[in-house]
Amino acid sequence: MNTVPQPPGQNQHLPSTTMLAGMMDWPLSSLTAVLHLMSDRDGGAPKVTSPSISNALEYQRNSTLAQMPEDILILILDCLDKTSQFRLARTCRYLQHLLEGVLYHHIILDCSISDDQTARLHRTLVNRPSLIPLIRRYHGELMSRLIYQEPRFLERYTGRKTNRIITEAEALGRAVSIFTRAANIVDLNFIWSLDWTSESNPSFKPIRLAVAKMSLKRLTLSNCTDVGRILRNQPELEELEIGEDTSGVLQLEETDLPKLRSLTAPLQEAAFLVPGRPIEKIRLIQTIKDKYNFDDRLFKKLSYSTRPVIEFSVSLIHRFRGEKLRAMLQLISQNLPQVERLTILETGRISGRLILEELPAFGSLRSLNLLEAYLTPVTTQRPDYLYELDNSLPSGMGSRKPPNMEDWDDVFHHLRQLCPSLVNTMSTPHVPRNFLEQ
Repeated sequence: MNTVPQPPGQNQHLPSTTMLAGMMDWPLSSLTAVLHLMSDRDGGAPKVTSPSISNALEYQRNSTLAQMPEDILILILDCLDKTSQFRLARTCRYLQHLLEGVLYHHIILDCSISDDQTARLHRTLVNRPSLIPLIRRYHGELMSRLIYQEPRFLERYTGRKTNRIITEAEALGRAVSIFTRAANIVDLNFIWSLDWTSESNPSFKPIRLAVAKMSLKRLTLSNCTDVGRILRNQPELEELEIGEDTSGVLQLEETDLPKLRSLTAPLQEAAFLVPGRPIEKIRLIQTIKDKYNFDDRLFKKLSYSTRPVIEFSVSLIHRFRGEKLRAMLQLISQNLPQVERLTILETGRISGRLILEELPAFGSLRSLNLLEAYLTPVTTQRPDYLYELDNSLPSGMGSRKPPNMEDWDDVFHHLRQLCPSLVNTMSTPHVPRNFLEQ
C-alpha cells in the first residue's frame, strides 16, 4: 500500500503502540476499546473525526486502495481479523473512517475483566450517537455495575483513580438513550442485567419498547420473569437462549416464533417450545429439577420439531455417572435418531466402555465432543463385543489389540470402527472459549 500523506495542520489523536498492545486481548471490538481509552486520556469524547470520502480522496489521490468503491472496500476489510483491522485503522483517517463502522458492528464485552467497560462504552455512544445505528450485535450489560461499587474498590480493581460513581439514574438514562436508537441490532444479550422484562418495573419500559421494535435474529434472556411478552414481538427470531432463572415462556402461543431453529433452554421450556417449530439445534441446560434424571415424557417432546434435530448439546451441571449417563444417551438416541453432532459437557468422569456400548446407536453421528470429561480408570479386559467387531470388518481393518479404556485416542479409534459415519471426535478437560456459542 502506498504511503498516504495526512491533511496539513491537523493532529492525529490516535493511540500509541504501547496503548494498543494492552488492548489486543480484550474481547471488545478493538477500535471501540481504543476510543474509550482516548476518551479517558483526553478528558472527554474522542477527538478523532471521520472524513468524508471526498476529503479522503483529496489528500490520497496516489492511493489505489482509497480510490476503490467504498462498499467494495468495506467487504474486503470485513474479511480481516480484528487485530489486522485494528492496526489498519491507525494508518490514516480514511481507513479509520471505514473500519470504525466495521468494528462497531459487533460489540462484545467481557464484564468479568473490568466493571467500567460498560460505563466507558455507553459514554462514548452517548457522545457520538452516529455510532449507535452501526451496532448489529450487542453482548454486554444493560447498565454499568459501577453504580454498585465504591471508588476505593474501583481504584484497586481497575488501577485507575475514580473521582465519582455514576448514579443509577445516569446509567439508566445512558442505556435508554442508546438502545432507543439502536434499531439495527439483530443479536442481543444483556449480560448481568436486572429484570428489564417485568411490567412491575416502569423504569425499563423504554428499553422494552425499544427491543420490541428490533428485528432480532438471536436473543439471550437471563434473570427475566416475563419473557413471553418480549418474544411475542420477535417473529423473525431464529436463535433463542433462555437461562435457568427465566420464566414466562409458557405464555407463548403456538404461532409465536415461527422461524426458531436453534434453542438453548432447560428441559421444561424446551419441551414447550420445540413442538411445531422448525428447530434443528437444541442445547439443554440441566437444572436442579433434572438433578437425578431427565423426564422421559418431556424429553420425547423434543422429537416433535417440524425438522429433524441434527445438533444436540447438553450441559450436565449435576454429574450423571454410570447408569444415569447411559440412560440419558439412550433417551437421546431413541428420541433424536438423526443427530449428527453431539456435545456433552459432563464435568466428570465417563466410562470408555459405556461410550463404546451406547454411541453406536446414533446411526447418523458425524461429530462427537465430550467437554470437561475424564476417562474412568478401568481394567483393560477386552469386551466380547469387540471380538465380534473384528469378525465383521473386512480383512485388515479389525484391531486385534484390546482398547486402552484410559486413552481417549484409543477409545475414539475403536468408536470410529463401530460408527462408520463418525468423522470428528474431541475430548477436553476444559471447555474451549466460546465453544458452545459456535
